Amino acid sequence: MTQAPISAEPELRTGRGAWTAGRRAGVRAGTRRGVSLALGLCLLPACRTPVGDDTAAPAQVVLDDAHLATFSLSYAVASAPLVAGGDGRIDWSGLALDTHGRPVDPAQDVSGLVLVRLSDVSVQDTLADLARGALSQQTISLQVSCAATTTSCQVSGLGYDSGHPIDMAAVFVEGSGPWLAWLDPVQDNEPMALLELVPTVDGPDTAPLSGQAGVLGLSSLQAAAPVELGAGASLDWSGLTRTSQGVVLQPQRLDRVLLARVAESTSDEDRVLRLAEAAEETWQGAVDGGMQIGLEDLRDPQGAPFGGALTGEGDWLLSLSCSTCTAPQPAVLVAVAAP
Repeated sequence: MTQAPISAEPELRTGRGAWTAGRRAGVRAGTRRGVSLALGLCLLPACRTPVGDDTAAPAQVVLDDAHLATFSLSYAVASAPLVAGGDGRIDWSGLALDTHGRPVDPAQDVSGLVLVRLSDVSVQDTLADLARGALSQQTISLQVSCAATTTSCQVSGLGYDSGHPIDMAAVFVEGSGPWLAWLDPVQDNEPMALLELVPTVDGPDTAPLSGQAGVLGLSSLQAAAPVELGAGASLDWSGLTRTSQGVVLQPQRLDRVLLARVAESTSDEDRVLRLAEAAEETWQGAVDGGMQIGLEDLRDPQGAPFGGALTGEGDWLLSLSCSTCTAPQPAVLVAVAAP
């Protein structure tokens, strides 16, 4: 079978105007209805609907890299001194917001603390890689952790995940850094707070992660024309090769789907960083071991299935996330629209 020529690349725009313009220029993804496709022809038999057959089964929409909105994220993280040796304590009892700016309960939402010593790389470069989802294990020369049985951990109580003992008093010494601490959430795996620690002989005995410890910001955003989703359509993301930040992607790791309708006035930061909280309506679904989901499998907060049509004022967005990744989520953001 010969692939039909690609008629045009989706127009890229920046800011909320991109979403507004997109509603006027939707593109069909991976379906065939007698028109030239703006983003390429899906060759899988399961994703094609016979021309002129309005009673046929709803199409399978196959996403590819050209459909992705692209954005860039960055962390702003404070640095704090902490007494060298094993007597220092890291305390998060005053934490109020995660790095996205969403409210958290420091006693209930934290599963543990991770402390890493970096190897021949700056904290700034490490945070840049972490924000992109490109952090290499080679960046870390030592990693220890503690479970969140309270809202603090003493340095001497940190240890290897394997349970093998370590003398932190001999390791956490002045000049041994750089060190980076973060909090693991109970849900998902993305750091919810970050703090650079500097071991200092005469430093304070407590380093607090309070307020919003570490701020995740949106540096840039480009939106592609929206993908058209008809009633009852199913989504397939097995063809994605990169994230919205341009990092190599293993699509089978994407296991959370969010469909959201947002007001036109919604800021770009809210659309990317706080989509579920900022949306007028949301429907979510979890995928275990697959790379596709039907719209009817998505549920609103009350458990009701998605109604099948993208109606209502505002813009529609689809995000795909990885619950086991340390990178900021979502990994993938796509604008969608009704046919």
